[in-house]
Amino acid sequence: MADKKEDIKAKLDTDKLKRSIPPKKEKPVKEPVVVTQGAIGMVTDFMFNPTRDSIRSATVIDRMQGRFFPQLDMINLMFGYYLEMACYRENPDYYAEAFEKEYPEHPNPMEELMYRTAQWQRSVGGKTMNEGLEIVKVEKEAQAQEDDYGRGNDPWKDSE
Repeated sequence: MADKKEDIKAKLDTDKLKRSIPPKKEKPVKEPVVVTQGAIGMVTDFMFNPTRDSIRSATVIDRMQGRFFPQLDMINLMFGYYLEMACYRENPDYYAEAFEKEYPEHPNPMEELMYRTAQWQRSVGGKTMNEGLEIVKVEKEAQAQEDDYGRGNDPWKDSE
């Protein structure tokens, strides 16, 4: 019996059978990546480089306009689609060249109406504009306190 065990041990390559735990590698600590440009940078970019969508959400309108403007957007969207269809039916080759697509894509009016309504509702009473300006004010005052170590200097002195 003992001879059998010794024969088996001799035949086995024991180095291959050992389990080894690889040494733990320390992960390098990465600095957090700043995703935003800060409140002032965001609002400044929003104010000076507006997109069509951001203009809708920042225009100060009253409650009645907030109900009416999404409907005007839908009329404009569908009118544009009908013009594209007429152009495509008249001359598909010219349409492909002018619009850089093969055929008109039908818009989703319900989804677009909900999106535009949400955009315009943000504009009622200037909610988005006022909130953006409040964020900038708070950020500016916080920067002034950090820069001056709380010495009480006026953060808005350079703004005027």
